[in-house]
Amino acid sequence: MPTTIKEQILSANDLIRVPEFVPEWDCLVYVRELDGAGRSRCMDLFRDEQQRDPDMMAKVLCRTLCDEEGGLLFAESDAPALSKKNGLVIERLFLKSLEVNKIGSKAEEEEIKNSEGTDGDDSYSDSPSVSEDL
Repeated sequence: MPTTIKEQILSANDLIRVPEFVPEWDCLVYVRELDGAGRSRCMDLFRDEQQRDPDMMAKVLCRTLCDEEGGLLFAESDAPALSKKNGLVIERLFLKSLEVNKIGSKAEEEEIKNSEGTDGDDSYSDSPSVSEDL
């Protein structure tokens, strides 16, 4: 049992995990929220549109795909190999990662809609507009 606020914060299990079945791989994976360092690293990947990393989606997945206990399935060094998997699967999981982590215009609009309690306009693109988040 934590005895200080510091211990309470550091021992809190605050990274949610969302199950996602991948029929193409015939397995269940979990998409988890990014920790602070992972979120910073992912935001760095999104910053420079001129130097877009071709493994960007896979690198995000390396920081968000996990097992039931929250252990990451891939190291960032696995990103080039993961990038060679089915592009539709990678994109679908990437978009799910953005949704879980509330990154992108769709997630921002949902957050605004939920916080204002209005019906809002649901007409938005399914494509993430990551550069607009930074």
